[in-house]
Amino acid sequence: MELYGFASLNADQLARVQSFEKETGKRLLVLRPLDVYPAPLKGEELARLQALEKELGNIILAVR
Repeated sequence: MELYGFASLNADQLARVQSFEKETGKRLLVLRPLDVYPAPLKGEELARLQALEKELGNIILAVR
């Protein structure tokens, strides 16, 4: 399973992304691969994680 997080961009890279967005009217998300793997969860842990997701209104991934 491949997971991605937001990339850190320098000023020039950010300017190039913003220029593309301005020219096309499209929003871009710049991602980079992460060196993480899914963490196994026990039944109770999974239930608690799902409750937290619902409470926060976001998707949460447990990784190792």
